[in-house]
Amino acid sequence: MGRSYTTAFDASRKIYTLLNAASGWGQATVSWGYPGDSAGAEIVWVGGIEGGEQTTQSLGQRARDESYTVAVYVDVAQRTRDPYDVNERAAELVRHVEEIVHDSPTLDGVVNKWAVVDGVDTIVEAQPVTDTAYGTVVRVRVACQSRI
Repeated sequence: MGRSYTTAFDASRKIYTLLNAASGWGQATVSWGYPGDSAGAEIVWVGGIEGGEQTTQSLGQRARDESYTVAVYVDVAQRTRDPYDVNERAAELVRHVEEIVHDSPTLDGVVNKWAVVDGVDTIVEAQPVTDTAYGTVVRVRVACQSRI
């Protein structure tokens, strides 16, 4: 019987591949990792793996249940005087991420139990980035579980 290894890195890469292949982003750029400040006003990027944990099924068994979260960040800056505008655009992009993950609940077979958006966190609340623009950063948590 062969060894089994974490699916976390493959799942992170698959999430990026699914996001990058999807249409409907408008002006947003999809990136593997933070692309830097010069990437544009709307960025969706796959970040790190968080909270990884493996649980052995029973004594003497090799099978383990693995759970972890892949962070996807939505970073929006807009020329506006109303912070609600930037939050609304971030919400649209977050919904798009949710739809893409929902449509591939096992990330095309990379995880054998499930992948689901289990929460959204505001990392940077809408705030002025210049005299005429606001920006916000939101983290979308994609929880994954697999038997390895």
